[in-house]
Amino acid sequence: MLPRTVSLDLKACILVLHRCGHSVASICHLFGIKKTLVYKTIKLTGTSSQNANNGPRGRCRNLSIDDIAFLTVVVCRNSTMYLDELQHELQARRGAFVSVHTLFRTLHSLRYSHKSIGIR
Repeated sequence: MLPRTVSLDLKACILVLHRCGHSVASICHLFGIKKTLVYKTIKLTGTSSQNANNGPRGRCRNLSIDDIAFLTVVVCRNSTMYLDELQHELQARRGAFVSVHTLFRTLHSLRYSHKSIGIR
């Protein structure tokens, strides 16, 4: 017996209705389908109405080339700054919102270490 296939149009309609706030039961009643099909369609597309991607969340994880150049200049001028102070400087002067861990990884990729910054 061949497996049943569901049309892409039906899957798209299920997703649109779910994103608009319709319940799974109402979608099932409207199309005459089972709940498992609705849940599988939502799961396979990776979207749900509760955690739909509404834009970027959290802090930026990458610095631009200009931000890295600014960071290098600041570290060369004042080698005893803490990472949270560097974070504040980037936010105040460049408008870059990054985490302390991102700063740590960026400095590490630039071949800075705790010892090399402290010696300068």
